[in-house]
Amino acid sequence: MARTALPVTSLTPNGRSAQPSGTTGTTDGHFIDTNTRTTINDDVKLELMFLDVTVATATTNVTVGAGQYPPGTAAGVGDLVAACPVGVSRLGPFESGRFLRGNGQIWINYETPANVTVRAFRIPRNV
Repeated sequence: MARTALPVTSLTPNGRSAQPSGTTGTTDGHFIDTNTRTTINDDVKLELMFLDVTVATATTNVTVGAGQYPPGTAAGVGDLVAACPVGVSRLGPFESGRFLRGNGQIWINYETPANVTVRAFRIPRNV
């Protein structure tokens, strides 16, 4: 099976941003493609991105996978494994030198996928 793309919601500078519905964790994990953009200022820089992880019933480990060298010059630091308790946890922003893979993606895995709803947010560069 293959990873599923996780949509990234751009926050509105100096305004209101609606809460997206979120995506349930998947057994094969998610990926975020940093090469995707809709406008010239809409690139997905890891340093300007964070995840909201909502856990339903029991603490669940969420792993943001270490990148590949190159381009991830600090990939040797390893994965980020966050024990997310019941409720909402925020992960990130993320260092591209640690998490970026050769294809421009980052990978996210879940210990108990059905227990997790995740949302990815992008902070615009113009704020």
